[in-house]
Amino acid sequence: LPWTVVVAVAIDVGVRLGGRWLGLFCGAATLFIGFNGYWDSAMLTMSVVGVSVIIAVGIGVPIGIFAAFSNRFRGSRPPDSRHHAGPACLRILIPALVLFGVSGTQGVFLTVVYCIPPVIRLTNLGIRQVPQAAMETAHSHGSTTSQTLFQVQLPLAKSSIMMGINQTIMMAVAMVIITALVGVDGLGRDVWLSLREVDAGKGLESGIAIVLLAIILDRLSYALANSGPNSAMHPSRPSVRAHEETAGRAFRTWLPATLFPFRAWV
Repeated sequence: LPWTVVVAVAIDVGVRLGGRWLGLFCGAATLFIGFNGYWDSAMLTMSVVGVSVIIAVGIGVPIGIFAAFSNRFRGSRPPDSRHHAGPACLRILIPALVLFGVSGTQGVFLTVVYCIPPVIRLTNLGIRQVPQAAMETAHSHGSTTSQTLFQVQLPLAKSSIMMGINQTIMMAVAMVIITALVGVDGLGRDVWLSLREVDAGKGLESGIAIVLLAIILDRLSYALANSGPNSAMHPSRPSVRAHEETAGRAFRTWLPATLFPFRAWV
């Protein structure tokens, strides 16, 4: 697709889900990425993140549903994404190299393994926290197990499931730098090239591009999660504090990793 179409779609989706301010931010962020020459890299990164999130959600939600109905899972500790953070996630690089070699397939595999725990855990948690009164009402009206699941439990657990999907998306974006180590093209590769060439300006630009993508995906998924009729928060006016917290988390994650190596080398 031409870049103008992508920018227009980003603005339209932002306005529909989060109001005009989110639409303006999506448009300005995508234009910044394009004007600085990172459009192709950003599209490659989005393709890897998108495929990985779809696979992770497609696998994680059914596992979370099964875990909610399993007594064995009920007595075990739910999967914790913190165990996969930091250097621990590098442990799967060598097995993935043996299985898939240096390719984009390996990058998708690594991203799925890294980002799938949140959606499993929060799907499991959301279904278990459905009020017992709602369950008893469904059973008293003769609902089967599948009818209760799809018409009562999943709708009431929507906010928790969407929170898990939001965290899955953020963790998929967090793997952009690591997957570049195994030959995946995109913004992560631009960051590593800037580190190798000791080009602080290029590293800062590519790091900001990753931050902007993360904020766009976070705000759009947040607005989508709060767009239903049972939403607790109004979707068209996301708070300034929420934007500030998202930007702060993103900058604390990416900018130190981009800038500190230059200070160490120079």
